[in-house]
Amino acid sequence: MSSSLPQIMIKLRTPIIKKKMVKSFLLILIVTGVTLKFNSFSKNIVVRETPIDKVWWDGLSEEWKKILLINQNFRNQRTDIFTLQNEYINRMNAEDEDDYSEMNKSLHDLNEMMKFSLGYPDLYARAIKYKFAVANDSINLATLKDLDRIYMVNGPGDLTPLKKFTNLKVLILNNCGIDNGVPTDKQLLNLEPLRYLKKLQVLQCSSDALKSIAPIEELVELQELNIDNSSVTDVSPLKNLVNLERLSIGSKVETAAVIGQLVNLKALYMKGCKRIPDLSKLKQLKKLSMGENELAIIDGSYRILDIHFLRGLFGLEFLDLANTSYKGNLALLDSFQSLKAITFPPVNKAARLEFKKHHNNCVIINASLYEW
Repeated sequence: MSSSLPQIMIKLRTPIIKKKMVKSFLLILIVTGVTLKFNSFSKNIVVRETPIDKVWWDGLSEEWKKILLINQNFRNQRTDIFTLQNEYINRMNAEDEDDYSEMNKSLHDLNEMMKFSLGYPDLYARAIKYKFAVANDSINLATLKDLDRIYMVNGPGDLTPLKKFTNLKVLILNNCGIDNGVPTDKQLLNLEPLRYLKKLQVLQCSSDALKSIAPIEELVELQELNIDNSSVTDVSPLKNLVNLERLSIGSKVETAAVIGQLVNLKALYMKGCKRIPDLSKLKQLKKLSMGENELAIIDGSYRILDIHFLRGLFGLEFLDLANTSYKGNLALLDSFQSLKAITFPPVNKAARLEFKKHHNNCVIINASLYEW
């Protein structure tokens, strides 16, 4: 009798255990379903951005307030920053002297000159001095969101306020994030807020504080990008930017294979890239500047010793090879009959004279360096 008692108890408790298991299982299903539904719902929630109002404005730094005030003044007074820049780089020219162009300046030097370098307060002061703009210290928050250009050379590395300006088409960030009081490896220009700027067409962010261009990988409207003199090593995020027409990259890029796929490029400026990509698909390319960086002096692997990367680029009109170590012949260029101007690499007299036989009308930018 005593031995059969546990068995009877187990039989009596079995329905109760089954009921509890079923309840527990149902509870798990309900909780899981609610969790999945909540996660799905939360993914579809759009976090509303705070408006551009007085509260937002009062929360900005004084530097950001000055930047936005200057750029709103430029917009309201129709001050063109590109006209200002052109006037600045040609300011020393005589009245009858031609403006700098690809016909009288090497592509490398012209690219450096045309890159915006005046700090935003200095450009504004110059605009006022030469009657391109009139000083105005009042801000109109109601129309601030309409800015389509922002010039902020030498500005801050924190670009958070930019996410509000989704109408931007031109953004100049050169030397932003540079702080002499901070170690170089700690300086940072984070482009994360630029993800929201889907209309952006021109971006200059030549700054040593720039480490990554991953945040701009979906800005497919970009037509012009300058990231030279930056710390960017990986340019693979460019693969989606198929509308790029003008690209300038710096000397720390480790591999640039993706550039060979940007078939709409018309102007390409590369300096110090250890592995020159296959450019043969860039049939629309009109301007090409290829050069070495300072490491070529001590490391031969950085030297450009041949020009095979030019094969197939018959549409080139302007070519700059001055900052290379190439000393061979220029026979490869005999069929490049579209060339209008070239800056020679350090080739010998025979190579130069032979080139002239095939290109009578081609301007040699650095001709004055040689004894013909």
